[in-house]
Amino acid sequence: MKTIMYVATVVESPIHGQYQLFRWLDFYLPKLKQLNVNTICAINNGSKNLPIDSFIDKYHIDSIPPKLNDEKLNFIYYPERLARTALWSYPGLWRSIITMVKLAKHYQYDKFIYFEWDTFILSDKMLNDIASIKEGFVTYFSDMYRMPDACIMICCKDQYDNILNKVEGVDFSNNTDVNKTTELFLPWTEVRRTMTGDRYTELNTPDKLDRIVMPKELDYVCQVYNNTKLIKLGDEHKFTTIEQELQKLNA
Repeated sequence: MKTIMYVATVVESPIHGQYQLFRWLDFYLPKLKQLNVNTICAINNGSKNLPIDSFIDKYHIDSIPPKLNDEKLNFIYYPERLARTALWSYPGLWRSIITMVKLAKHYQYDKFIYFEWDTFILSDKMLNDIASIKEGFVTYFSDMYRMPDACIMICCKDQYDNILNKVEGVDFSNNTDVNKTTELFLPWTEVRRTMTGDRYTELNTPDKLDRIVMPKELDYVCQVYNNTKLIKLGDEHKFTTIEQELQKLNA
C-alpha cells in the first residue's frame, strides 16, 4: 500500500520547535521500511521559524507541489498559528487532521500513519501491527484515560471521506465539550487494546519522572517531554532528562 506518514508540529524556535521535529524524525527514519512508508510529511501549525536544512522541502499550504518528494521530509506550513484556547479546544490540531486526510486523498495514498511529535513506537510487534493495517481508521486504547488515544492514527483510503464528512465545517475554535475532543469525536472504526503503552509522563512534572513505574514489556509511549528520553535499566524502562544525564557525567 502506498503510505504517507505524518507528524503535526509547531516550529517556533530552534530550541523547542525544531528539536521536537528532529527528535521525531531521527527516531522514525530507521523504521520507515518496517512500516512500509513511502513518504514523510510534517504539517506545521504556524511558521515563525521554518527549517532551512537541505533534507527538507518546504511548501506553503497554498503552494503544494504536483508530487511530494519521497527522498526528503516534506514540510507543509500554514502562515498563522491556531493556538489552543481551552482544555478541549485545539483548532490547530483539527486543521492538521483535515489537511492530512485531504493530502492523502489528493496524492492518492492508500493509507496514512500519524504519530504525534512526542509519541514513540518501541516494539517490533507494534510496528508490524501498524504496517499490517489495510482498511479502516484505527488507533489504540489509553488505559489512563479510558478512551482512544489520538496520538496515534492509522487511516486507510476507505475512511478518508468518512472523516471529512464528520469533521469538516465543525467549529472547534472555542470548544468546551469533551465529546468534541479528537479522541471521542473522530470516527474510529477500531480501537485496539492489544498493545502496552500510555501517556505515562502526563500526570508528572519533569522533576518527578523517576517515580513513574511502567510495564516491563512496553510497546509505545506518548507525551514524552521535549528534554526527556526513555532509557532501559535492566528489564525496566525509565524516563530521564538531559539535565539528569549531565549531572551524572559531572558527578
